[in-house]
Amino acid sequence: MARPTRKAAAKAPKYAADSPSASEDEGGHAASSSKPAIRRRKRTADEEDDAWSHDDDSDAPAAKKARKASSASKSKAKGKARGRAGKLQSFQAMPLDILAEIARHLDPITLLHMSRANKMMHSVFASRSAAPIWAIARENVYLPDLEAPDLTDMQLASLIWERECHICGRGRAVIVDYCIRKRWCKNCQRDNLIHASRARTRIENLHPQALACSTFTTHSVSGYNYMKKHYYCQIDVEAVSKELWEYDDTVKAARGKEAAEAAKQAKADYLDLRRTIVKAAFKDGDVLLNWERSSAQNRRDADLKARKARREAIEAKLLELGFDKLDLPGTYNHARSLIDKPTALTETSWNKISSKVIAAAETSKKYRLEREKLERMRSRRDALKPRYDALLLSQTAGEDHDTFPSFEIFASLPVVEPFWASDGQTFTDDDWNAAIPTFGDDIARARRAIKVGYARRIVDTLAKAGKPVDKDLADKFVAPMSPRLESLQDKIEHSYLIGSVSISRINLDDSASTVTDAEFDLLFSNAIARFHCGAYSCIARHRFPHAHAHARGHDFSGLASPVALIPLLVQQQLAVLDRLGIPDDGSAEDELDKRGAIFSCHHCFEARQSVQHNWFLGAPVTTVQDTGLTWSEIRQHTDHYHFELYRSTYSYDSKVMPEIRIIGEDYAATPPPEPKPVPGASVGADLASQGPDSDEQAAFDEAVAA
Repeated sequence: MARPTRKAAAKAPKYAADSPSASEDEGGHAASSSKPAIRRRKRTADEEDDAWSHDDDSDAPAAKKARKASSASKSKAKGKARGRAGKLQSFQAMPLDILAEIARHLDPITLLHMSRANKMMHSVFASRSAAPIWAIARENVYLPDLEAPDLTDMQLASLIWERECHICGRGRAVIVDYCIRKRWCKNCQRDNLIHASRARTRIENLHPQALACSTFTTHSVSGYNYMKKHYYCQIDVEAVSKELWEYDDTVKAARGKEAAEAAKQAKADYLDLRRTIVKAAFKDGDVLLNWERSSAQNRRDADLKARKARREAIEAKLLELGFDKLDLPGTYNHARSLIDKPTALTETSWNKISSKVIAAAETSKKYRLEREKLERMRSRRDALKPRYDALLLSQTAGEDHDTFPSFEIFASLPVVEPFWASDGQTFTDDDWNAAIPTFGDDIARARRAIKVGYARRIVDTLAKAGKPVDKDLADKFVAPMSPRLESLQDKIEHSYLIGSVSISRINLDDSASTVTDAEFDLLFSNAIARFHCGAYSCIARHRFPHAHAHARGHDFSGLASPVALIPLLVQQQLAVLDRLGIPDDGSAEDELDKRGAIFSCHHCFEARQSVQHNWFLGAPVTTVQDTGLTWSEIRQHTDHYHFELYRSTYSYDSKVMPEIRIIGEDYAATPPPEPKPVPGASVGADLASQGPDSDEQAAFDEAVAA
């Protein structure tokens, strides 16, 4: 198939060297049909003498004198030649043995490009004498020898390395099939790669032996061919079919026995050749595909090796400047693209990139020093944990032990923080033991702040549940206006590196000094003042100070968590107390247990079904006892089955929220859901004025019910 002439080749100067005898080169390119432009050239001195030496009596017309060039054109001719003219003169004058020796160190695609430089180059590399040069070029890239004789070295190089489609000539054709010797774009592959059944219907006047003489592949357009069916190139099949019909016509047109036998023998030789090519081409396809894959892997290995060598060279440069190995810019650094390249590092290239690489190394060094500082702080902080455990064990059982601050809060105390947060300082056991008596004041302030936090959580939860406490008491728990607490993140320049060193701080000035012990006892003895644990799998409920000790044992900071009390559950508990006329004090739970099994969980099944629908799709909803429960049993029931639903009401449908109810009590009907607007219907006074018996009102009621 003729290929389009390259623009660069069309613009190249035409040389006087004799062209090859064949009208088509071995690279599969048809010779250009355009004739070179006839150029006027100045006669040489010898030609002028011959012209004037003719006999005056000759009938030949006198030759015209050559046109003299002007001085301007002469000066212009002495300048640089336009385009590529004159650039290959020295290369063309090179002896062929030196040219052949140079070619031995090249790869096939470079030889192919050299053969297209001019006619002389083409005659050198397209001749049979250039076969050893091509063989060495194939060995340079470890290209295996092929069995099929249908491809020359130039055609093979074009098939493997060039990216033009063999059908339409479009560039960037990445689809190649070595079995049928085709590289094509996606559209051409879809239009020309056909199955044998389609070939018989699409190709007019198909020769019966054409498919057997055409190369085939087992790679379909879709990529699925588990039955290994044969696919053909329609253009190749048409060409083979045409040649076979021509052989048949020659046999029919032969006159005489000898001519007929010669024609039949020629056809038989052609058939044998094509069948040999078909079998060998299919084997060569697998060989070339394996070579391409191994070659790609070799290129990747060479690329990685070159990148590694460049990184090591840059690393050596940075080490000479006093940097550390860890200071080499990381993957996401802006200078990484300058380092991670498959090209060798030279002095010239280093001078170009050194300023950016050194600046990036300075930044990496800064981060490294910050990380090392944080690591030292973390190590010193972890070294305090055994000493903290010893102090915790030394506390007397009871409220002193339960309200002792957690390790995170203890480490943030002003008297403790210098033992681990001050870089470059070390301390001994004697230093620690000498400082223990000074811890008492800060620990006492921390205990008071923790207690105030839990009491404030009760006040806030009661307000959310609709039953606020006394206003004067609530005003006493208003958090004081204090300066912003300086955290460890404020002391670290790159705070995102804080990692496991982050600590919880507490405002030691939050003491609520006007609140008396009796007021604290009144809040903590409230019926609803049982705090849930913040752990995901723990549903334990404790009163203060046991709630703080429980949270401290689960590696929490011990501060009052936002989920310590659940307003919705508190609201339902208060509603039960109001219906039974029981005051919400410390004796409320005992009084509720005395009432017996009078409680039920309303919407229990639907609530559990909604949770399983969101988290465990398809899981069956088990049947549990949700009625006839005592107060302790109903609380265990809600904690076990509905705790996550109560705590995460924003994640579920509010219509199926469970509710603690008293058996036998009258409750208002659950309000229906808000009606969704019906497209095209008016919900205003027009429908209301039509009366309840109107068809429009009935249709609207059905839509709302739906």
